[in-house]
Amino acid sequence: MDQMASFVGAIKSWNPAKGWGFIECDGTFQLYGTDIFLLKSQITTGQCPNKGEQVVFQIRAGNGRAPEATNVRLVQSQSASAPSLPVPASPYTAAVPTGQYVGTVKSWNPDKGWGHIECADTQRMYGKDIFLMRSALGGVQQVSKNQQVRFTVSVGQKGHEAANVQVLTGGFVGGQAHPAAAPPGNGSAKTGQSFCGSIKSFNPEKGWGHIECQATHQAYGKDVFVMRSSLGEQAVQTGDKVMFTVTQGVKGVQADSVTVLPAGIFASGAEQEATFAGIVKGFNAEKGWGHIDCADTRAYFNKDLFLHRNHLGGHIPQVGEEIYFNVGLNSQGQPEAVNINQGSAVARPKGKARTSPY
Repeated sequence: MDQMASFVGAIKSWNPAKGWGFIECDGTFQLYGTDIFLLKSQITTGQCPNKGEQVVFQIRAGNGRAPEATNVRLVQSQSASAPSLPVPASPYTAAVPTGQYVGTVKSWNPDKGWGHIECADTQRMYGKDIFLMRSALGGVQQVSKNQQVRFTVSVGQKGHEAANVQVLTGGFVGGQAHPAAAPPGNGSAKTGQSFCGSIKSFNPEKGWGHIECQATHQAYGKDVFVMRSSLGEQAVQTGDKVMFTVTQGVKGVQADSVTVLPAGIFASGAEQEATFAGIVKGFNAEKGWGHIDCADTRAYFNKDLFLHRNHLGGHIPQVGEEIYFNVGLNSQGQPEAVNINQGSAVARPKGKARTSPY
């Protein structure tokens, strides 16, 4: 059964007399464009939270209903003996990542039974190494520095941490022997998590094909199977750009809720690629990321577009600054601004704008 995505946020407001308030969270704001309503009945302990207090929660929405927090757990203050684990601040902060990752044990304390995993993909998402506890190792009990591991990420009491950790065969890196080839990942599908990819093949007579996407290939070790039933009335052909979710079908992982994106929406070096105009909504110079407010890209992705300093050429944008950009995909299959400049020509891609939630 698919697991609901978990998020980390903070209490923005709370009315103890009425028993309701709101949670602010970057991750859910990207999905819904609003703070999340919270009822006291959804707090698992029944406690009244305080403004600014951190919480872990899930979302219930649908049938025209605005998103509300559910299964809300107040984050307890960490003990003096535990390592410091700040709640990660990242553009994809809150969503527990889909699938499995491969990283290297950066540190390990066998006496205390905890350490950290270094992984480029999770570093990009959370801006830090991933905390590792002995309880996540299953029957292994111990790991060593520089050992390569496969893992998923979950939300613990003190933030994001490694789960389902598997030591890879021969798994040492950093001057030592590289690991033997590991079997493909068996990442679990996450309800509501969307990816962007391309139609690799599709047989209209048989009604099925495959989508290639770097992020889902990393999670599952293969292209994603797609059936005609997930396309609705849309026709596809090889090379079409699509947005999709992932679910577990009868024969394994398959695409769901597929939306065909207009040609030229992603930067590819083609002359017809779309250039968009937007306004810098926010930018953290220290962390090096922010967001762009652009009505055109929001029509396709239903959220503000991610902006990273890697594409700014050293420029630090200011809130309210107008910029022009193309759209690219990062390693997590998520759209972000690329080729950023101060140009003026804006060519929108042809195609129907997506209106369903991203």
